[in-house]
Amino acid sequence: MKKLILGGFLFLAGCGSGGSGNSAVNSTPVLDPPTILNLQISPQSATLNEGGTHVLVSGTVTITDPEFSNTRYLYVKSLDPNGNIIQSIKNILEGGGIVANTKAQIQINMPTTTRGNLSILVYLENPASALTSNFLTTPFPIN
Repeated sequence: MKKLILGGFLFLAGCGSGGSGNSAVNSTPVLDPPTILNLQISPQSATLNEGGTHVLVSGTVTITDPEFSNTRYLYVKSLDPNGNIIQSIKNILEGGGIVANTKAQIQINMPTTTRGNLSILVYLENPASALTSNFLTTPFPIN
């Protein structure tokens, strides 16, 4: 009798839930967007007509990507005083394996032909998952 009960238990355990395959469990992973912080640039301003018509601005930004592979593009944009895009640069991040606190280098040419308060905008994007990071902006005055 003991063998019969044990055999029946093993048979039931191996059956699984059966069903039609329509499960309420969503198997699509939830991805967290990448984050950027600590945008630092040099120089932080320019004088009118410095460098002729443009000055090269270099800097760094810290990237954190909780998914370790979300990030594909790092955008750097120069904006006029009204927020209109002057120049947009799309940097492809090779390998995609961005981990916590990775520093990325940025560069952009800022126009110096008109006085005013320009700014630099930086953000990350992964077009495959439609994830975009937060946006960081820093002022760049032309005196």
